[in-house]
Amino acid sequence: MKQIGTKEFKEILRNGIEHLISDKQILNDINVYPVPDGDTGDNLVNTFLPILTLLDTMEENSLDGFTAEISSHLLISAKGNSGVIFSQFFFSFAKAIKGKKSLNPKEFAQAMDQAIKELYQSMSDPKEGTILTVIRETAEAFKKASEKSEHFGSVFENVVNKAKEVVEKTREMLPSLKKANVVDSGGLGFFLFLKGMANSLKKGKDKFVNISKKYFNMVKSRVEREYKFSYCCQWTVEPKEKDKEFFKSLIKDCGDSIIVSGGKSFLNIHIHTNEPDKVEKVLIPHVNKILSKKIDNLKEQMKEFKKKEIGIVIDSTVDIPESLLLEEGIERVPVQMAIEGKFYKDYIDIQKDEIIEKIYKNKNLNLKTSQPAIGDFKSAYENALKKAKKVLVIILTSGHSGTYKTAEMAKTLVKDGEKLIKVFDTKNLSGGAALFVYKALELIRKGKDIEEIVDILSSKRDKIISFIYLRNLDFLVKGGRAPKFAGIITKFFRLHPILHVNGDGKLEKKFFIFGKKKPEFKVFKRFLKEINFDKDYIIEINYGINQESGEILKTLIEKSDIKSKKIYVEKATATLCVHAGPHAFGIFAMED
Repeated sequence: MKQIGTKEFKEILRNGIEHLISDKQILNDINVYPVPDGDTGDNLVNTFLPILTLLDTMEENSLDGFTAEISSHLLISAKGNSGVIFSQFFFSFAKAIKGKKSLNPKEFAQAMDQAIKELYQSMSDPKEGTILTVIRETAEAFKKASEKSEHFGSVFENVVNKAKEVVEKTREMLPSLKKANVVDSGGLGFFLFLKGMANSLKKGKDKFVNISKKYFNMVKSRVEREYKFSYCCQWTVEPKEKDKEFFKSLIKDCGDSIIVSGGKSFLNIHIHTNEPDKVEKVLIPHVNKILSKKIDNLKEQMKEFKKKEIGIVIDSTVDIPESLLLEEGIERVPVQMAIEGKFYKDYIDIQKDEIIEKIYKNKNLNLKTSQPAIGDFKSAYENALKKAKKVLVIILTSGHSGTYKTAEMAKTLVKDGEKLIKVFDTKNLSGGAALFVYKALELIRKGKDIEEIVDILSSKRDKIISFIYLRNLDFLVKGGRAPKFAGIITKFFRLHPILHVNGDGKLEKKFFIFGKKKPEFKVFKRFLKEINFDKDYIIEINYGINQESGEILKTLIEKSDIKSKKIYVEKATATLCVHAGPHAFGIFAMED
């Protein structure tokens, strides 16, 4: 084959991805650099799997257009160091072939050469002995081979053999790889991808040398070493006319493993840091929008070989502090939001601050919520079971959502899921559901088994004190959860509903307060009547657009005679604000 067009490139790409995916676990097992967190295979699969699905639906237009579309999707789906590096290389390759309807080996080599140069420029501190070395020397080998042959088959054969040598060389290039006696996992991933591409040119006949067993030295116990950064973070953003160099410089003092990939339309920003919130605050003034973000706890992942007894999964309506979610390695399954007909995944495609702001600015916004996808639960369970022997799933009330049933169904999709996963219906929502997470963590630390924890949590379910203030019934009426005449009457008499969650997990009216002045004081006064002052409580306060409401309630509790071990103040889940309105606030208490 002397020319590769769109049809041929699609097939080559498909074979490369499938070859890479088939050895996912091997890549996880030998992953010790930059941190021994055992997820290179998972990250590469999650980077390329959406592309594999996309290939079946894409039209075979011009090669440059096809490649550009793939590269855009890759930038968004990129996960982890290796995934981001892969995506940047492909993005730059697509730029280099602009205007081409097909490629010969020399043109292919030229595009690879340009792509590797841009790849190095995208990194703040390129490290040799990694996937970078494998890609660079592969590009050099491709260039030399294309000068000797005009047939892709023979060029790829030479390149694959050279790439194998380079991957083996990485074993000696970095101290952590040498100590573990493994090759670089990202570099091996690129080799597998390349080998799959090459094999497709052989029409399924794999005549290329097989990888010897020594490539797959298992890491029996992870290489333990101190790593100064706790979080692996990625943001996909729409930049405000700033280039990659600007963003690299902007965050250079915030951490290491900095990679900024992409172009003018959007950038993928990757960093290892101790302060994800600080990095995001630095980024926000220079971006139009954060399209997605992913934050992984590296230290939790490095401890993975010492599995915890019990891990926790929540849905995104359970309002716990982001810091606690990261520290405890809690997996969060996103509720889906439909805004003006377009679907978003909570915390992934859109942040709750954005949703609440949209509601505040336009109460007529066409916005609906939908339970998480079963596949998202499956992924969360699989991730949690990498870190823990069993998993406790803490879910918002089944009284207002099908999330509980979906969570139960997803167990059947996971190996031994019925035995290893317990789904707990909180019969509550937002801060009320969060109280069960705090209690569960306390019981896990005390060494309680999962059955005992579920029993204790169940005994507290109908004893949660909950008060949710609504400025009016507009949003409940709009969502069909309250009759229109009720909204008219409460407005006419200037009544503000206070709801609570009953024993069946359903919202119902508790009482009304009159007038807009000092609603926090009026709610708190009634809240005190529910308190047993001889008991200790865990308390969570939630607020929508008005943070002041949360602070007022916290101060009132602290000055009262309530015995509270811990008071959490959190912005309410966007789901609550969709149905209760942006001015809603809530106070929830669990007898401890």
